[in-house]
Amino acid sequence: MKNSLTSTAKLWNGVEMPWFGLGTWRVDNLEDAKNSVRMALELGYRAVDTAPAYRNERAVGEAIRESGIPREQLFITTKLSGENGYDLAYSGLEKSLKELGMDYLDLYLIHWPRPSEGRYVEAFKAMMELMEAGKIRAIGVSNFLPEHMEKIHDELGIYPMVNQVECHPRYQQIELKKYCREKGVQLECYSPLINGQLATAPAIQSVLDPIAKKHGKNVFQICLRWQLDSDVVCISKSLHRERLAQNADIFDFELDAEDMAAIATLDNGDKLLPEPDHIFVPNPNGKRPDPKIIK
Repeated sequence: MKNSLTSTAKLWNGVEMPWFGLGTWRVDNLEDAKNSVRMALELGYRAVDTAPAYRNERAVGEAIRESGIPREQLFITTKLSGENGYDLAYSGLEKSLKELGMDYLDLYLIHWPRPSEGRYVEAFKAMMELMEAGKIRAIGVSNFLPEHMEKIHDELGIYPMVNQVECHPRYQQIELKKYCREKGVQLECYSPLINGQLATAPAIQSVLDPIAKKHGKNVFQICLRWQLDSDVVCISKSLHRERLAQNADIFDFELDAEDMAAIATLDNGDKLLPEPDHIFVPNPNGKRPDPKIIK
């Protein structure tokens, strides 16, 4: 059942992960990050996703401690960002735990496979050891293709518990959803509202608007509920309390087959970010590429 902010998906190792939570990508102003987490927790959110690359782990940890919510009631995710490797997985986790001010993580992900380096399998092996030692409750990956997860399985004998990827109406990840379902990997999406671009995408809104009116919701809520009804764990971000509350108000309805079929027509493979081995290629000004504009 997906009927509240505390509803959970069960990962293959038995750990329960909330279906909906707060994302913090591109919130590198520390005060904004702290306020966003604080407001979300006050509204009942219990899952928070961060990463060293977001440069806000410390602010996330501060907001969590100041909330007074018992640690065991929360589900905190961070990632091994940058280069992969066995030793780097150990040192990366230690640094993240220090930044967050925590003793353990609920979920630790390899942020990008960086297949040309060939070191994500050894990083995952270290994460398996860290999970066995009680420092992590569940381990997974982010932005991985089936071929990368198969390599982990071939060499280590297990599949990741979670794969966090870009997923939205224009990039619905149909084949990856099927693959993850078959292998017992929980798919989790980021940028469900197209990194804020849904508000400026009239072609998408024209399909979602009749569905929203039918259910007495707005197009953003329809977009988020579509993820849950597709059995995809979803994280969404906002710096505004009203929008955080609206985003979380998606548990009193479900989309029907007609709704799902209409949304399926929006998929054209148009994605925000490059393929896994290209995200770290700098653009001319030396920065990582910004998300593209989706129509």
